[in-house]
Amino acid sequence: MNRNELTAASRASKNHPVTPRKEEIDALAHAARQRLSSQPAEVGPRKGPQAILDLSPEMNPAVRFINHRDARPASIKTFHGKIRRTRNFLIRAGFPAEFADTPIESFPWHIVDVTIARSFAQLLDAHYSNVKSRHNILGIMRELLRECAMVDLISVTERDHLLDCLPVRGAYHRGKGRELTDEQIVKLLAKGLNPIEQLDLRARAIIAVFLSTGLRVSEVVELQLCDLDLKADVRSAHINRTKPGRSLTVWLTSTTIAILKDWLAVR
Repeated sequence: MNRNELTAASRASKNHPVTPRKEEIDALAHAARQRLSSQPAEVGPRKGPQAILDLSPEMNPAVRFINHRDARPASIKTFHGKIRRTRNFLIRAGFPAEFADTPIESFPWHIVDVTIARSFAQLLDAHYSNVKSRHNILGIMRELLRECAMVDLISVTERDHLLDCLPVRGAYHRGKGRELTDEQIVKLLAKGLNPIEQLDLRARAIIAVFLSTGLRVSEVVELQLCDLDLKADVRSAHINRTKPGRSLTVWLTSTTIAILKDWLAVR
């Protein structure tokens, strides 16, 4: 092949590059995974339960998990409850019963082995018919194992083997909900739905804030009087901590302001 032919071939390859087909790439990836799974894990001796007690408080896996959650105090409290529930499921799945009442900060998450992890996943499948509930607990266990690896309680290889035993299966689909009609909104805001006047005013105020702002239930529950500015030229409510961890100011309609003032007059 002369120089001109080589140049032409080079240009052709640049204009029409040869790329492997998707099937070939998938086959290569599958073969690589098969080779990796067939190789024995090279891990050193596992650390004992006491290793978690040797960590400083800020390095504790459960503490790190909580600190990484940018959430409202009420949500943080919920996370604590979910971690305790995760511990209880581990005990039922075969984790040493001597740790059943151990606080989550000193619970030895790092001694979970493959057998317990598989039993834990099967127990969640049997206990929860709801995908979201199952994923809540499964996700916490997976995150705690990642935190254990981050502070060298387990190796990265051990972490990956354990995560393979805790697959997240299925998808959660939120319900569609429904839109209220104008007639239903008028009825909800009508006076006299509750025979006790004070409760009637309170219920109307809560519903009016919901309709005006679109806030979550937890955000409306945590509203304080100091968060409201009912002046005609402001008409706002300030949320100090939303679910994603932000602060937020929402606006109130003039109708909502009037209903709120009725309630605050007898509050």
